[in-house]
Amino acid sequence: MILLTLPFWITATGCRAPCIQGSMEVAAVRVLAAGTHCGHDDPAPRVRMADTLADLERLLADTGLGLAGSQPDPARERFILVHQGLRPTLGYRLELAGDHARLEGETWVIRVIHHEPPPDAVTAQALSSPCLLLGMERTQDRPVRVEDQDGNPMHGPSK
Repeated sequence: MILLTLPFWITATGCRAPCIQGSMEVAAVRVLAAGTHCGHDDPAPRVRMADTLADLERLLADTGLGLAGSQPDPARERFILVHQGLRPTLGYRLELAGDHARLEGETWVIRVIHHEPPPDAVTAQALSSPCLLLGMERTQDRPVRVEDQDGNPMHGPSK
């Protein structure tokens, strides 16, 4: 009975990073900020990384995002800005799909969900550029890949 409950106990109670869940190594990820007008004027998705407070402040200035709460610690987190790309109307947004990144080979993979308005929705005809600023637990400085809910990369791997 102990053998059957041990994997559940580890998953339910959490663990220090990198965490092994089953046979999967994971690192905690959290949303630091989100917005719908983030200044990305290209229709293609893009991901930007920041490892220092100066880099984080540059991302915040470029997007107009603000952080709620205390200042993140770059010694404990990497910062990842995910842009959905320029969109023709309002109603688009990004959402973090889970609370962790998973290690696949030598790359950390983060999954996000991109939402778009239904085809028959009445939306304002205003350009939007949704983005999501994430903090990822600093465990091992390996490349990071962000994927959408269908497993499509939002960009190439980044260091």
